Amino acid sequence: PGGGGGMEALAETSDEEMRRWIMTKTRQMQRDNLVPMPFVYWDGSTEGERKAIARIGSLFMAYKVNCWWFELFEMGRKLCMTSVMSFILHGSPAQVAVGFLVLWASLQYTMNAKPYALSSLNGMQAYALFAQCITLFYGLMSISTGPERVESQYLPLVIVAICGSVVAYPIMHWIANSSWLDALAHRLRDPIR
Repeated sequence: PGGGGGMEALAETSDEEMRRWIMTKTRQMQRDNLVPMPFVYWDGSTEGERKAIARIGSLFMAYKVNCWWFELFEMGRKLCMTSVMSFILHGSPAQVAVGFLVLWASLQYTMNAKPYALSSLNGMQAYALFAQCITLFYGLMSISTGPERVESQYLPLVIVAICGSVVAYPIMHWIANSSWLDALAHRLRDPIR
């Protein structure tokens, strides 16, 4: 398929080759935002899936089916940030810069892949990674010496507020999407009812 030759080439193509070609084209069209792919839930429709859900479902049920491996990616990132980073360029600005780059790459990948089944989880993960990136960026600025050094008494408070708001993100998301908030807004617009 795709190589020319018309119907003769199509007739000589095996089912497996055709399936691979279709999947490649579909992924390409999905990346180009030409074809929306529906979300596929973990539904336990096969015996193997039911066993996996019963045994270790808590590790992958939050993710889309095609991103089942994302928990391994996250554990690798956390291991890198907590253990491996302590041995790389210990105590230097370069150590903080490498940590920032790891977090930035993870943020970019998370925002592109959107691995979680719920959009709210994707948003919370992206926000948490963003807060960590901002914190390490501030660390880079405070470590630096020379004329470009940034001094501010308010910037640490902003960083603490951003990091603290990561904990508040689920609450803010719940309030923003609650039906009682809509009812309250309706009552404020039409108080006579």
